[in-house]
Amino acid sequence: MFSSAREPSVALYPDSDKIGVWPGNDADTLMLRRADGHVDYYDGESSD
Repeated sequence: MFSSAREPSVALYPDSDKIGVWPGNDADTLMLRRADGHVDYYDGESSD
């Protein structure tokens, strides 16, 4: 799906079962979540 809206940005990471949300406001922070809780950006990502 594509949209002309630029904020907030949401990305799905199916390989590591994460969802990333960038709110678009510099005062807010990036949020990466998985069903089991908050995770690091590279958690579960392969280096291939």
